[in-house]
Amino acid sequence: ENFDLCFASHAQTSQLQRDINVNMLPRRIQRVIRLVSRSSGSCRNQYSVPCRDFSALPQSDGEWVSAVASSPTTAKEAESDEYRGVNPSNDFSERKGDHCRKISVTRKLGKDLLNDPYLNKGTAFPGHERERLHIRGLLPAAEMSLTSQYRGVMAKIRAEPNPFKKWLYLTGLQDRNETLFYKCLCSHVAELAPIVYTPTVALACLNYSSIFRRPRGMFFSARDRHQMASMVYNWPVNEVEVVVVTDGSRVLGLGDLGLHGMGVVMGKVDLYVAGGGFYPARTLPCVIDVGTNNPQLLGSEEYLGVQRKRIEGKGYLDLVDEFMDAVKLRWPKAVIQFEDFETKHAEMLLKRYRNHFRVFNDDIQGTAATALAAVYGALGVRGKGPEAIPREKFVVCGAGSAGLGVANALVRAMVKHGASEAAARQQFYVFDHHGLITAARPPGSLAPSVATFARPKGERLSASSLLEVIEEVKPTALIGLTGAGKMWGADVLAAMGRSCDRPMIFPMSNPTDRAECTALEAAEATQNRAIFASGSPFEDVLDAAGNRLMKANQSNNFYIFPGVGLGAAAGQILPISDEQLLAAAEALAACTPPEALKEGIIFPPLQNIRQISSKVAMAVIKQSMREGQANTPALKKLMPLLHTDEAQLDLSLQMIISDPNQTFIPDYSSLVYRGLGRAETHMNR
Repeated sequence: ENFDLCFASHAQTSQLQRDINVNMLPRRIQRVIRLVSRSSGSCRNQYSVPCRDFSALPQSDGEWVSAVASSPTTAKEAESDEYRGVNPSNDFSERKGDHCRKISVTRKLGKDLLNDPYLNKGTAFPGHERERLHIRGLLPAAEMSLTSQYRGVMAKIRAEPNPFKKWLYLTGLQDRNETLFYKCLCSHVAELAPIVYTPTVALACLNYSSIFRRPRGMFFSARDRHQMASMVYNWPVNEVEVVVVTDGSRVLGLGDLGLHGMGVVMGKVDLYVAGGGFYPARTLPCVIDVGTNNPQLLGSEEYLGVQRKRIEGKGYLDLVDEFMDAVKLRWPKAVIQFEDFETKHAEMLLKRYRNHFRVFNDDIQGTAATALAAVYGALGVRGKGPEAIPREKFVVCGAGSAGLGVANALVRAMVKHGASEAAARQQFYVFDHHGLITAARPPGSLAPSVATFARPKGERLSASSLLEVIEEVKPTALIGLTGAGKMWGADVLAAMGRSCDRPMIFPMSNPTDRAECTALEAAEATQNRAIFASGSPFEDVLDAAGNRLMKANQSNNFYIFPGVGLGAAAGQILPISDEQLLAAAEALAACTPPEALKEGIIFPPLQNIRQISSKVAMAVIKQSMREGQANTPALKKLMPLLHTDEAQLDLSLQMIISDPNQTFIPDYSSLVYRGLGRAETHMNR
C-alpha cells in the first residue's frame, strides 16, 4: 500500500500485478493499482497501444466497479482541447442495485472545465459537483437534467425556419457541450440528419472560411510534405476507428471547394456516431489540401486553404500516399473512408489502396449499395423479389464515379441472380454530358470503366436524345447522378410513365437544387405511379385532403456507410470487397417490412438507424467470413458456425457488434477530479 506507484515505471507496475494476486487485496488498493498502472504511461508522456478488453473488480458490500483496460490517458490527452467524446480509458461504472452510472476522471476545475465541450454539462451540473469542481457560482442556480436540456434545444431548433441557422446553432452547441449535441442528434436523427449533413451542409461548405470558429479534425496540406508521419501524433487520441478524408475536389454537387470540403467530413463523422454508435473520440475528419482550381477561392482573402492551383500527377499521389501511410502508422486498425474526391482520382485511389488499407469510397460504393437497395425495394413494391433484377432495363444519367459505381453494382447484382456479365451490361443505357455513350465515339475518348457500358456499333438504335431513348427502349428505371440540376422535364418523366406501370425514378444528385427532378414533378407526370427515391429529401406528394399520393423516399447513404464502417472495424476486414457491399444492400432492403412496400415505401425508418447499421454490419462480416476473412480471435472461433448453425452465428455476431461497452450512448457521467501525480508535477516544472 505504501509503494510509490506514481513514480513506478510501467514495467514495475506491470511486474507488481504479475507478482501478486491483485484480486486478494482490499478493493480500494485494487482500484489504486489499476488506476495508477494506467497513469504510469503519462509519466513517460507517450501513447500506448490501445486495448479494448474489459476487466471487472470483485464485489464488495453489494457494490462493484468495472474498469476499462483501454489505452492510458496521458497528461497530453487529458488536457487537450481536441480530446473528443467520452474516453473509455478514463471511465468507470458504479452500480448499486439496478442503478448504474458512469464516472469520469478529469484534471480540470472551474472555468477550464466549463470551457471543455467534452466534459461540460452546462446547467446539468449537480450541486455536489459544482462544489467539488469549483464551479459553484459560475452557473445559474437551476439544476437541469440532460432530458430537459435537449428538449429545450429541440424547441429552439424547431422554432427556427432557416436550415442554415439551425446548422449554425447545432455547431455552436457542439462546441460548447458535445454530449448534449449528440443527445439531440441521436434522439432525433431523422429530423436532424438533413441539417447536420446533406442538404444543409452544402451551405456550410460554401461559407466554411467565413463561419470558421473552432477547428475540428486534422488539416493536411501540400506544405506538410514529409511531415505527416509526425503530424498524426499531434492528435491526442490513441484509438481512432474511423477516418473520413476528402481533398475537396468534388464536394457534393458543388464542384471544387478545396479546404471547404472539411464541412462534409465533419458532418459525416457525426453520422458515424449517431448511426454506427462509434464514440466521438474514435472518429476523425481530415482534409488533404492540395490547392483548388476554384477562381473565387483563389481570389478570396478569407479563404483558409492553400491558395494555389491543385497539385496533379505524381505530386498528388505522393501526398495521398504519405497521408495513408501516416494514418496506418498511428492507427493501423482504422477504417478510412474517402469522401468527395473527383472522378478521375476516386476510382484510381480506391484501386490503389483497397488491398492494402481498410478503405472504401462512399461516393462510389456507398451510393451504389444504397441505390441497389432502392431497386430491391422497388421490386418489392411490384411484388417481385431480388431474383427479378436481371430483367430490368436501366437508363443512367451521369458517367462519373457515382453513376458508374451504381451501374456496376447493379451489374454485379444481375450476375449474382443468374445473368451473364455481357447480358447484364446490355440492360444499361448510360448518358454523359455528350449524350448516349456508344462505341461510335472517337477511339480513346472513353475511359475503360465507361467503355464497358458503351452501346455496340451494330445496334439498330435510331434514338440519341434521352427522351428518344426512353420512348424507344422502354426502360423500367431512370437513375440520375449528374449533379446538373433539373434536366428531366415533364416529357421525359411522362415517357417513363408510359414505359411501365410502376417506373423507378431516382434523381439521386445532391444537394436539393442539383436533383434532376422533384417528387411533385415525378408524381404529376406519372399519375402518382412512380416509385420515387432521391438523394436529397423531398416532401411526400399529398392530395388536398392530406392523403399521400406518392411516397418521396430518400436514397440516403446514411443507411449504408455507418454499418459498413462498423462491420469493417469490428471484423478488422481487409479488403472491403464489392461483394460485401452487395450483402450490405441486401441487408438494408430486408429491413423494410412488407406492409411498408405496399405503400411505396422502399426504405426502413431512419429513426431506427442503429438497428439498421447493426444488420448491415452483420451482413458485411458474414460475407467477409465467406471470403475466408476471420481477422479477429472471436471470428476465428465462429467460422465453423458459418456452414452449420447460421442462427447461432447471427446471435454471436450481434453480441460482438452491439457490445454496450463499445457503443456510444450520449449521457452525462459523474466527474471526479484527479490532480497531477508527483511525477507529472515534476515534469511540468
